Amino acid sequence: MILGEKVTELRKKNNWSQEELAGQLGISRQSVSKWESGASIPDMDKIIALSNLFSVSTDYLLKDELGEETPSESKAFDDFEGRKVTVEEANRFLEQTGVFAQKISFAVMLFIFSPICLIFLAGLSEAGMMNENFAAGIGIMVLLVLVAAGVAIVIINSVSYGKYDYLENECFVTEYGVEGIVHKGKEAFMPTFTKSLSIGVTFCILSAIPLILIGAMELEKWATCGVAFLLLLVGFGVNQIVNVCIIQGGYQKLLQEGDYTPEEKQFQRRTKYFSAAYWTFITGIFLLISLYHDNWDASWIIWPVAALFFAALRGILHMILKNNVK
Repeated sequence: MILGEKVTELRKKNNWSQEELAGQLGISRQSVSKWESGASIPDMDKIIALSNLFSVSTDYLLKDELGEETPSESKAFDDFEGRKVTVEEANRFLEQTGVFAQKISFAVMLFIFSPICLIFLAGLSEAGMMNENFAAGIGIMVLLVLVAAGVAIVIINSVSYGKYDYLENECFVTEYGVEGIVHKGKEAFMPTFTKSLSIGVTFCILSAIPLILIGAMELEKWATCGVAFLLLLVGFGVNQIVNVCIIQGGYQKLLQEGDYTPEEKQFQRRTKYFSAAYWTFITGIFLLISLYHDNWDASWIIWPVAALFFAALRGILHMILKNNVK
């Protein structure tokens, strides 16, 4: 019996119509009809709601819908000594990831917006439209307020979201049915991911247009306004990108794909001290060279060069450790 047939049977046992069941779940009758006909399956939160409503397990609802569970799969879950992720826990994680993504992307946008007021007022003071000290004072005050708000948002939400760090750092197994539902959720999210990513990248690319126009028209006195407008567009673009990338990362964590495979987690654990030591060393080199030559305008080149070397060294280290495992 597939999920749709089970929903129909349980609904009829309770003498409910499709409309009555839909009312208790807060959805439309058409949604229930599609479930029962097999045209669609419920989202994870609705499966949990059905489980509670009918007093049956989520495994009972999902087992035949997503394929028969083999003895090896069942044994692997029961015998696994590490973390075990249930349907309810996976659902809570995805809900929290959506909230976390919105808050963190908003905080990042605040960081990018923070100097806009200072830059804009500096432009007005240069044009003689505002007192320089007053402009600097207001601009710095707004910058500090926005940065402080962003930092507070990041800290508060990172602490509450930190309870799910094990999904990123540890190996785990999921309860039967979780993987199938997460795959479906990821597929449903892909159009939103692609759209928001495209919008974000487009905003970032178009952000250079104001400065290009100002340069072409030789309106140097408006250059600061152009920079402010550039940051405004970049802020909106990065907000879109960060939001959907965090949500996409949530699906990958549950499915242990991409950067969250068991092999990648093991590699991260074995090389975490390498990363910390490398960037500490690079920071020291940057400060030493910059202070000795007093040429901060040129020493910034150390960072992109160091990033390229880091990627190369990390790739080599990955191959060495992989070969050692074999």
